Amino acid sequence: MKRIFIDSWAWVALVDQQDSNHERADQINERLLEAGYFFATSNFVFGESLTTLRYKVGYEEALRFHEIFTRLIKGGLLKVLRVTEALKKKPGGLSQSITIRIFPGWIALRLQS
Repeated sequence: MKRIFIDSWAWVALVDQQDSNHERADQINERLLEAGYFFATSNFVFGESLTTLRYKVGYEEALRFHEIFTRLIKGGLLKVLRVTEALKKKPGGLSQSITIRIFPGWIALRLQS
């Protein structure tokens, strides 16, 4: 299974249609889905994305993002990695399971199985 870590700027660009990266993010999102990627993110990224959207596009859009995010998790299309103090202090932390992969205009982190 191909898994890819999605950072907050990508979530924000996908939701905010006025974001300068929105169209590109939408296209890359489609390509990743077509290529069979499974998305992952972290609880920290979720919080940062939600806060950013709240201030950029307003409460209603941030709430819509939360609802979509929840449906993706329940549908098995998204895994949320819990960043904890223990994980942050562990030698290597998340970095032992992550490699960088470059897509046109994106740098994404791919999780190793």
